[in-house]
Amino acid sequence: MISIAGVAKAYEKHVLFADVSLDIEPGSIVGIKGFSGSGKTTLLHIAGGLEAPDVGKIFIDGCEAHSVIGREKEVLWRETIGFVFQDAWLIPEFLVWENVALKGFAAGWSLNDSRNRALELLVYLDLSGFADRTIQGLSGGEKQRIALARALFLQPKYLLADEPTSALDDRAAQQFILLVQQAVADYNLGALIVSHDQRVYEYMHKIYYFLDGQLRLV
Repeated sequence: MISIAGVAKAYEKHVLFADVSLDIEPGSIVGIKGFSGSGKTTLLHIAGGLEAPDVGKIFIDGCEAHSVIGREKEVLWRETIGFVFQDAWLIPEFLVWENVALKGFAAGWSLNDSRNRALELLVYLDLSGFADRTIQGLSGGEKQRIALARALFLQPKYLLADEPTSALDDRAAQQFILLVQQAVADYNLGALIVSHDQRVYEYMHKIYYFLDGQLRLV
């Protein structure tokens, strides 16, 4: 479980939020909604180690994440959490399977093992036959599924997604969220999705709303 305990964040003199607590449990999808600038993306970044809170603590499976230092900290974040962002952040010069395998390359996997794992995930996410294609010409939904495959590459325990469906049409958005739901069930993932997209809320087990710096359960 990821436990966000009493965190606060401010930029200069503006307090974005204070005393926010939230649990992300295995096998569940948690959603956060709120207007732009309310703090939901910042909270996701804090949950995933991309930013540090000004106050409060983050626990990952009982370990106080920001107390870990050096290579152990890098491994903790990299191998425990997978990210999907609004922009898929794919590398145009790489083939599809190479984009999926980026985490394997960074972790020191062999080329053969990285390719095999990428191919496995592409089949799992209904992208069979895409492995040796280039990024150019792919739809937004296809790119987001490739980003999801990359996020799942190292078999993380938690998936954090920031507006993953906001630029997708109805069919692609539903396909993406159904695949997230499937991955959560198959791998017992804990998922946190930050979204304005009303289309994805019905798939979430809990939904929170940011209002005036406070996180409230809907």
